[in-house]
Parts: sequence; C-alpha cells; structure tokens
Amino acid sequence: MALIKADIANIFLMIISAILALLLPFELFLISYAILGPLHYLTEIFWLHKKQYFVPRKKDYLLLLVVSIIIAALVLLINLWPLFKDLASVENFFNAEKLDKNEVQNEIYSWAPALIFLAFATAFIATFVKDWWFRTNAFVVTIILLLIFKGTWTYGVIFGILLTTVIHVWLFTGIFILSGAIKNRALSGYISFAVFLLCSTSFLFISQSNYIAGKYAAEIFQGGNFGLNEIIFRIFNIPFQQQDLIYSSLGIKIQSFLAFAYTYHYLNWFSKVEIIKWNKVPQRFLIASAVIWISSIALYVYDYKTGFYFLLFLSMMHVFLEFPLNFHSIRSVFARSKI
Repeated sequence: MALIKADIANIFLMIISAILALLLPFELFLISYAILGPLHYLTEIFWLHKKQYFVPRKKDYLLLLVVSIIIAALVLLINLWPLFKDLASVENFFNAEKLDKNEVQNEIYSWAPALIFLAFATAFIATFVKDWWFRTNAFVVTIILLLIFKGTWTYGVIFGILLTTVIHVWLFTGIFILSGAIKNRALSGYISFAVFLLCSTSFLFISQSNYIAGKYAAEIFQGGNFGLNEIIFRIFNIPFQQQDLIYSSLGIKIQSFLAFAYTYHYLNWFSKVEIIKWNKVPQRFLIASAVIWISSIALYVYDYKTGFYFLLFLSMMHVFLEFPLNFHSIRSVFARSKI
C-alpha cells in the first residue's frame, strides 16, 4: 500500500511539474534549481554516505569519496576561470610568458569533461571490478581513453554537459522509476513510468505562444550560467541566434522540458522519504543540511550567479557520488526484465 501511495503521489508531482513547466519554464527552472536543488544535494550526499555510496567495500567508498571531492573542486575551478581570466595579474602573466589566452582557455575547458569521465569510470570500477589486477588495468585504460578523447566535441558534450545535467536529472530518474516498477511488479509503478514519459514528451506538442520570459529570468540565462538550451540546439544542428534560446517557440519548449526534468527530479527525491528513509541520518547531518541550505538560498537571493558558483561544488559532488547507485539501477532493470 505504501508503494502504491508513493506512485500515486509521484504521478501527481509529475503532472504538477509539467503544468508549471509549461506555464513558467525559465522561472520554474531558476526557482527549483535555487531552492529545491541545494537541499536535494545535501540530504542525498549524507544519505549516500550512510549507505557507503553503494560500493562493496569501505576502502572503495573512501576512494570514490576522495576522487569525487578532488574532481568536483577542480571542475569548480575550471568553471570559475571566466571570473579571473581578465584580471590584470592574469593578463601580465600571459604577456610575460608569451602565452595565447585562447589556447590556454580551450585547454582548461577541455579538462572538465575529462575529469567528469574519470569520476564516472572510477565509480564504475569501484562498483563492479573487485580484483586489484583488473582494477589497475581498468584505470590504465581509463586514462588512455581520457587522453585520446579529451578535447573532442562529442566527448565534451556527453561528459562535460549532458551527464551531469539531462542524463542525471531525467534519464537516471526514469531508470529509477522503471527499476522500482519492475522490482515491485505493481501496476501503479508502470503507470507512473508511462506518465513520466508522457510528461517528458508533452512539451513537443503543446503550444506556448503566449509565454514571454520575465526580465530577471532572461537576464540570468543571457548571462551564460545555463547553456543547456544552446547545447541542445547544437546537438540537433538547428540554426539559431542568441535570442532564439529564450524567445523562440523551440527554445521555450526545450526549457519547459528542462524545467520539468529538474523540478520533478528534486520532488521525486523528497517524496521517497518514507520508502528509502533518506532522513534517517545522524541529527548533526540534518542540522548541517538546514544551515547550508538556508545560507545557499540567501546567496541566490543576493546574487544568482554567486549562488550558482557556490553550490556548483555540492552539485557535482552529489552527481559523482550517485554514480554507483545509477549503475546498480541500470543493472537491475536489465536483470529483472531479462533483457
């Protein structure tokens, strides 16, 4: 009965998220990302820590934790590069060393997807490869692949952008729903998955001709903090101008999908409190979550870009630390459905 209630609640949350995404695609995304996002990162990280990040041995989870912290910090530094590249001291350094800033910038940016790929591969190895000889060889292969594909466009898009965004909030969420439905063999679970797919595709067919993004939301997106719209245009080789990302019919549809995916991803996590008991962690963790969450909201209110950069580290951390759970969910779908 509890599972059926959870499925019904999630169907309701999907529909509400989809309606709000249709009405206010840019505004909903910004609100969800700033308010629901940080609380999700914190509570999930502490819950995953309690579960030893779903890797088999203690040393494995320590490896995953250390690698995730280091890589999240490095990705944050890479994303902070635009704030420092035009400083006088940086300009003087480049001039003194006779370095081309554009070449250095491209090299810096090429390392973000490479590092995320390393975190992804490390999680896979820690989850499934037990023998140390095979592990060593797997890491060697990982480094070779990293160096071969670093700097290529497809590799950069998949690991530098999509894996930590659309794949994480939409694809993995869908896999969790399907995995639960197959595991429990409840009709409500399969209906929940069907509604998830219908909501996800509904934006392609519903017209939003009367919607115009608010001034504040448009300014934040034009400031370059969120580039998913542009990447999706480029993936499908659709010609566009910068204003099309916010004001065109297709740009609004894409943003509606993203607003739905992110909002429901967060709500889905909070709705599962009675099933996975993510709140059953030491009280100090809950207090820390509340303090950091309130502080993060204050930062977003003060300046959205500041809040975005401050929370980027936690956002990356929670994505990396969730990889083993993602792998287990994918495996369970294939195993239980006998694909």
